[in-house]
Amino acid sequence: MEEIFDPLKKYNLEIKEKYRQTAEKMFDDLAKEAKVDIEANRKTVATYNDCLLQAQKQNGVVSRFKVLRGFLIFLIIVLFGTAIVGVILCTNQNFNLVIGLSMAIGGVVLGVLFLVLILKVVNKKIKNNKEILEAIQEEANKYLDEASSQMGNLNALFDWSVPSKICEKATPLIKLDPIFDNEKYGYLYEKYGFAHSEENNKSIVGVQSGSILGNPFLLYRTYNQKIDMKLYTGSLVISYRTTEVDASGHRRTYTKTQTLTARIEKPAPSYYYDTELVYGNGAAPNLSFSRKPSGATGLSDNQVSKMVKKGSKKLQKKMCDDLMDNDETTNFTAMTNDKFDVLFGATDRTNETEFRLLFTPLAQNSMINLIENAKPYGDDFYFVKENCLNYISSIHSQTEDYFIEPSKYSSYSYDESRNKFIEYNCHFLEALYFDLAPLLCIPLYQQYKPVEYIYDDIFHSNYNAFESETIANTMDGNIFKPEDAITEQILKARETKRAGKTDIVNIVSYAFTGIKHVEYVPTLGGDGKFHDVPVEWIEYKPVEKATEIAVKDIKVSRKTYFSEYTSNTKVKEFLESHSSKTVFRNGVIGMALIGSYIDKDDILFDSFFEKGHN
Repeated sequence: MEEIFDPLKKYNLEIKEKYRQTAEKMFDDLAKEAKVDIEANRKTVATYNDCLLQAQKQNGVVSRFKVLRGFLIFLIIVLFGTAIVGVILCTNQNFNLVIGLSMAIGGVVLGVLFLVLILKVVNKKIKNNKEILEAIQEEANKYLDEASSQMGNLNALFDWSVPSKICEKATPLIKLDPIFDNEKYGYLYEKYGFAHSEENNKSIVGVQSGSILGNPFLLYRTYNQKIDMKLYTGSLVISYRTTEVDASGHRRTYTKTQTLTARIEKPAPSYYYDTELVYGNGAAPNLSFSRKPSGATGLSDNQVSKMVKKGSKKLQKKMCDDLMDNDETTNFTAMTNDKFDVLFGATDRTNETEFRLLFTPLAQNSMINLIENAKPYGDDFYFVKENCLNYISSIHSQTEDYFIEPSKYSSYSYDESRNKFIEYNCHFLEALYFDLAPLLCIPLYQQYKPVEYIYDDIFHSNYNAFESETIANTMDGNIFKPEDAITEQILKARETKRAGKTDIVNIVSYAFTGIKHVEYVPTLGGDGKFHDVPVEWIEYKPVEKATEIAVKDIKVSRKTYFSEYTSNTKVKEFLESHSSKTVFRNGVIGMALIGSYIDKDDILFDSFFEKGHN
């Protein structure tokens, strides 16, 4: 299996095109399996698009006649108004009777003519053109249904496993898992100390695990809550008497009004997403460090040289200071490669020997290449190593859709579906590859072989909290939301018990209710006095609610589940009797339980899925 030591160069020369070619071939293979008549679909889609164009033009005709009708109605109102004015003027002896009669008769006659024009001509035109539009739309819908039917088998074949299959074929040393199972979690937990956060302000909303030559990684997205200070504003209008002397020397007293504004800050919850990748590797186990983006991406050679020159002076000073402070924990020693030391950073490293084992000259050059080049992402990554755990957090990963629903590839159009399929998977794999790229720059990480590990059921559950929380977060949030909650919620997987091959997970929702208050802030007015300005604010109080869900890997494909089981009477009756809401994702089913779920229920449920994966 070919190793990757210069990930940027390798990607540009080979892997980028491999991802695209593999995605194209996989789509074409799926289309063959689905027996899509490509040319027939293109013809149907073209006809459908023609119908849409005709419908758009016809809708324009209808709109123009409606505008004409509106204009005629406006004229009728004006004309009848003119007639009324004419009648009134006829009764005025000082006004010309002929003009008054002309206005009255002309207004009525023309108004009636326009009214007849609307009733006899314009309304009929609108009605007839609407009927033509509806016929075109009906024809368009017929072709849309036909095109959707032509693509139905292919749309059903799209599954969550697509990116992992493309990745494995194009870059065999990187493997992606169907789910984050307990064996891999147990390895990260027991060997390297990585654990799920128990804090009630952080919830897992997406996971993708995998490995690089057997060394495990986990990409996960969290939904987080923190407390910030929120600004509240209030106002009060005051009035007071004041006296001034005008230009003529006269004293004048008048009432003046003023709006007083007051502001206060109070704590309030805020919510945000965060995406991070953790990678376990036993190489350099005594080394820890951290680095952040250098800002060198996109700079000219001259600008980088200046940055390195200035940065190397600071590093020399730090090295001297560390040697003189008699503190054994601060023994920074600069590398001979100033450019790497300045651009990569990691000046807080704890073990110089192990740092040099990781960052050989080859690794340094690969890392510099990754940092300096702006495409596709440049130096947008934070890298923290804590002994055997490596954390990568990139700017691009914060907005990347790593957890797409396969239905997003679906389309009534073969060409549109093919384009979406290829572009998404290439973009997904590019984003993931460059999250892993800082790790791939280090040859020792790829040379390190993981220790054999036998999972010993240390979690006493079928699935881990990462998967359980992900499933919970795909459900309707109203199922979990506490009464009186006025904020977003954080879902945490707490106690878990087994019922056969199913986990019964206690999901606790943490949110806040609000209590309204008014605070009066003394504010100086123009009258020289202080006035109490009322400012309304909300005091946030924690609330929580526990809800049981069932989580089960039923080991069937998306196609099998939706084609065979959602319409299966026995399955539907079982789910309706046990669950108020059911979701299916990546082969795992989640049920919001409405009653008990015990071993015998699980045996019955298992019997529905005995055929396994299709």
